[in-house]
Amino acid sequence: MSLALHHVVKSYADTTAVKGLSFEVERGEIFGLIGPNGAGKTTTMRMIIGMIKPDEGRITWLGEPLQASFNDRIGYMPEERGLYRRSRVLDTIVFFAKLKGLSKKTALAEAHRWLEKTELSAYATHRLEALSKGMQQKIQFICTVLHKPELVILDEPFSGLDPVNQNLMRAWIRELADAGMTVIFSAHQMTHVEKLCRRICMMHHGVPVLHDTIAAIRRQHDDGRIRLTGSAEALREVLNTMAWSSLHISDQILDGIPPAPMSFNQILQRIATLDGIEGIERVHPTLEDIFLKVTKN
Repeated sequence: MSLALHHVVKSYADTTAVKGLSFEVERGEIFGLIGPNGAGKTTTMRMIIGMIKPDEGRITWLGEPLQASFNDRIGYMPEERGLYRRSRVLDTIVFFAKLKGLSKKTALAEAHRWLEKTELSAYATHRLEALSKGMQQKIQFICTVLHKPELVILDEPFSGLDPVNQNLMRAWIRELADAGMTVIFSAHQMTHVEKLCRRICMMHHGVPVLHDTIAAIRRQHDDGRIRLTGSAEALREVLNTMAWSSLHISDQILDGIPPAPMSFNQILQRIATLDGIEGIERVHPTLEDIFLKVTKN
C-alpha cells in the first residue's frame, strides 16, 4: 500500500471531526472518499497533506510517516478556490509549478502542454477573474498536477464543470492513475465515484461507515428488489397473490421486495401465468441509493 491512515482522530474544541479513521490506498489507485457535508472528508485530506496534524493515529506513505519533505510530491486541489484572481493564467500556473521545484523552463513547457490539453491556450494571458468558474476549476487542476506528484488529493474536482468538462475531468484523472499516481478524490455526484473508483470509504459524522470495493458494498446492500411493469389490473393480481414489502406503485410500475424466500426465477414462473405483465427486472442499488440509505439511518 502507498498511503495508509491508522486510527486517525481529529477534534476542534468540542467537536470531533474525524473519529478512528483507517484506510489504505494502493499505488496508482483512484480512491473515493465520500460522505455528506460535514462528514470529515476535507479535514481528512488536510491531515494527509500535513496542513493540520491528527490528534491521534498515524498517516504513512510506503510504510513511513509523512514528512514535510514529501510535500513537493503531493498535489492538492482544495474545494474552495486557491487562485490569485488578479493574476494571469500562465503566470499563475508557472508560479505554482516553481513552488513545487520545477525550473521556469520546465514549468512553461508543461503549462503550455496542459493549457492546450484543456483547451485553454487562448486564455493564457487572461486574468483569472475574467474566466468562468469551470475554467478556473480546470486551471486549479493544472496547478495541482503539473509537477507530476506521486499523491494527488482532489476535493470536489467536478465542481463548476458542465457535463462535457466533467467527462474530460474523469479522463484526466484516469490518466493520472495510469501514469502511476495515487489519487484520492471526493465528490457529491456518486456517478463520478462509480465510474472512477474500485474502492471507497464513506464517512458520516466523522466515522467511516463503509469501506470496501463498490461491488462488495452493492452486494451487501442488495435487498432483492424487483420491478414489474404492466397493466394496473395485472399488478393488482400480483399484489393479491404475493405479499410484497417496501412497495412503490406508480404509472403501471410495481417496485418492491418479493416475499422471502422466493428467488427471482420463482417470481418469474409465478407471473408468467398472468396476462398484462410486460416486464420484470432485478433492481440493483446504485451507490447513490446506498449513500442516501446509510446517511439517513
